[in-house]
Amino acid sequence: MLISHAHGDHWGNALDFGRAGIPVIGTAEIGGYAQQHGAAQAVGMNIGGTYRAEWGSVTLTPAWHSSSFPDGTYGGMPTGLVVEMGDKRLYHAGDTCLFSDMRLIGDRGLDAAILPIGDHFTMGPEEAARCLELLRPRVAIPMHYATFPP
Repeated sequence: MLISHAHGDHWGNALDFGRAGIPVIGTAEIGGYAQQHGAAQAVGMNIGGTYRAEWGSVTLTPAWHSSSFPDGTYGGMPTGLVVEMGDKRLYHAGDTCLFSDMRLIGDRGLDAAILPIGDHFTMGPEEAARCLELLRPRVAIPMHYATFPP
């Protein structure tokens, strides 16, 4: 289970999966929190690090947002995730805003990019469109549209 940051809408019921033996993968703070709460297979890492498994790999990238668990515990830096499976590469932006280093992420060659477009708590559609100019994925998938009332 890949976690970009600790907010409740991304953290969800990760502990249920973690306690069932499914690895919970995220920042060192997310991995540590999950382990402290019974997810023995949790993996904590940091931005720039890559976790490799039989299914493929995930590399944590920077993201500009915030990150705290529903109980208020600090969740570490928010991240984006570059997931590689076979010859496919997906970028999940987490809840970030536009930042110029997205061009470097795009230089890896992306099959798909998942970007937030909700506005208010994340970037909106116009800013996400500018991200696509930097990322250059084959396919763009929006998320967080009208997720929260504001």
